[in-house]
Amino acid sequence: LQVLEDLPGARTRMERAIAMQHKLFYPHHTTRETRFSNVSLIMKDLGDLPGARTRMERAIVIQQNHFDPDHPTLAALYSNLATILRDLGDLPGARTRMEQAIVIEEKHFDPDHPTLATRYSNLAFIERDEGNVPAAVALWREAHAIRLKALGPEHTHTKDVAAALRHYDPPGPP
Repeated sequence: LQVLEDLPGARTRMERAIAMQHKLFYPHHTTRETRFSNVSLIMKDLGDLPGARTRMERAIVIQQNHFDPDHPTLAALYSNLATILRDLGDLPGARTRMEQAIVIEEKHFDPDHPTLATRYSNLAFIERDEGNVPAAVALWREAHAIRLKALGPEHTHTKDVAAALRHYDPPGPP
């Protein structure tokens, strides 16, 4: 339903799945984390940012009870929470969570992994929102180099970072 852009329907179904799983699994079961994370992203898309934040934080608590603090699953959740916090205007909170995600993923992925490019790009937007455009440009350059190498110049994600660079770091006079 989410892919079909029926976000209210997707949210209703996901909430039902959570309720059903509440009866089947103990409160901190990792399957529930997946549902909380998914419904959080749906709520974000629907514009319910406070609700999205609450659900994502719940997903993080569940995963923290099951995995090491440096587990990549936690990094993905931290990154998702960071985007929600950014949309809520909590830039310091967004920065903290995005940096946590990056620290974890730098331990688990090669330096040229596309996931790191995504995190660097997301942190660049936080930097930009905080008014630190030079730091944002540096992060976008790093993300762009990774994406060029991993995905090629025609990939949508590569083009997105290139567009940010053109806007915030236009080439100088010839």
